[in-house]
Amino acid sequence: MDYKPDINLKTTFDGVAKKYEEARLGYPDELFEKLIEVTGIDTEKSNLLEIGCGTGKATVSLAKKGFKILGVEPGEQLAELARNILAPYPDVTIQTTTFEQVSQPPNSIDLIFAANAFHWVDPAVKFKKTHDLLKPHSYLAIISNERVADEKNDEYNRLSQVIFEKYIPGADIHKPVKKISEMIPSDEYDHDLFELAYYGCFPVSLKGTTDQAIKLLETVSHTIALDEETRNKFFGEMRELIDGKFGGIVEGINGNILTVLRAK
Repeated sequence: MDYKPDINLKTTFDGVAKKYEEARLGYPDELFEKLIEVTGIDTEKSNLLEIGCGTGKATVSLAKKGFKILGVEPGEQLAELARNILAPYPDVTIQTTTFEQVSQPPNSIDLIFAANAFHWVDPAVKFKKTHDLLKPHSYLAIISNERVADEKNDEYNRLSQVIFEKYIPGADIHKPVKKISEMIPSDEYDHDLFELAYYGCFPVSLKGTTDQAIKLLETVSHTIALDEETRNKFFGEMRELIDGKFGGIVEGINGNILTVLRAK
């Protein structure tokens, strides 16, 4: 939640929508079971709104359980993919718009959630508008990813960071990794409007080839924004690193972070 991206990059994903759907990972079921437990939402009464649903990576996990969800996604191609993927779930609606622009009655939503998208919302409205739309004492859930310290992967993280800094200086994509025990909730939320209800990490072990790693990097906003020549050089050095130093295989642990805030 502390990540502060270049807001000008927020629409870059739409140009690689199909690749985004193929390369980006989903989220573990345990995370959503905990979310349901903490918030008390149920399929009969609860209205959910998702900020920046993308192609529906998080949406589908709750849609399968029968929840009524309004997903907002500014990217036209991403939204269209999401509609196709979520077509089997009639209680899911996708609007091609931003959270800043979406119109819903005040105090009408039981849960607003965002998976790797909340940092793209205008800081001037992100907590105020969520609070306005939520029913009293309802919830805002923010899902994010952090790399987890791991002996196999720490060297890759260290060496790849050198390449990132060379081509995307200051992008803060490869932040220093932490052990799960070292992870703490962000304090960067509006304490007048919300209080922390839950914070937890749901680690998933990953293993991928060079091609899979590059395909994932091709969906990162900073790499999409590079000019073609620089982007090709960056991917070339990443390929050399993974193939030459790690035998064409990247292993690691992805920490799926769930932060739940309760509206005051």
